[in-house]
Amino acid sequence: MRIQLKIDHLPHQQLPINYPYLISSWIYHVLYSSDSAFATWLHEHGYQTKGKRYKHFCFSMLRPQRYKIHPREKVFELVEGPTELVLSFNVDKAGKDIIKGLFKDNIMQIKSGEYFKMLGMVNQVELLSPPTFSEIMQYTTQTPICVSVKEENNPYATYLEPDDERYAETFAINLVDKANAYLGDEKYHIDQVSFKLLSSKFQSKLWKIKGIKVKGYLYDFSLSAPPELQEMGFAGGFGVQNASLGMGFCEVKKKKTIRKYLS
Repeated sequence: MRIQLKIDHLPHQQLPINYPYLISSWIYHVLYSSDSAFATWLHEHGYQTKGKRYKHFCFSMLRPQRYKIHPREKVFELVEGPTELVLSFNVDKAGKDIIKGLFKDNIMQIKSGEYFKMLGMVNQVELLSPPTFSEIMQYTTQTPICVSVKEENNPYATYLEPDDERYAETFAINLVDKANAYLGDEKYHIDQVSFKLLSSKFQSKLWKIKGIKVKGYLYDFSLSAPPELQEMGFAGGFGVQNASLGMGFCEVKKKKTIRKYLS
């Protein structure tokens, strides 16, 4: 399920360039304020499999009418509103009924430190029509996809580039694990998933959360998988850091042309 929020706000509000974790915090705040039991369960447990927890939602970047990036100051300026934000949830019908009414007329208040803040009102919530999912789909990233592995004697995650030989399998494992956690059984297996990089070049993005750097990549790709798996990845996000940073938010490609990214 995807909903598009339209947020009214004063012009020239400023956020840090690495603002996605602030959006995540606001989403949780709305969930806690409106349905405490649902948000607490989602935050603490989510859907579990193999000792991992998955939250099954992601979100787009902020889309103001006009914006300006100040690289030296590391500032994202919302020059002119309204600003749009798309939230994407992989939930059952009961969850949809809860979420649909949570954000309308909600105050969006985001603050980071003394100087960065955004204050707005959600004046419109639109339920977006889902695409038709099939066995083979092509996607284009709207936020970076993060795929990582744990390596021996390294306490930190190793972030894989899309052309790494381990990338496709790790991508598939993550998608299958999330789907099986959501369904509560071992219905799907990685041999049902095939990832293919379409972009000849891809663009890296380095985001921060609580002082930790997280790397993801923008690119176009083709995915062969059962339609239900396609829908779950589209709704909940591909890769990791979906709920915490909005990573893995993609759209279905509508044109045959493949975007080229700077390496």
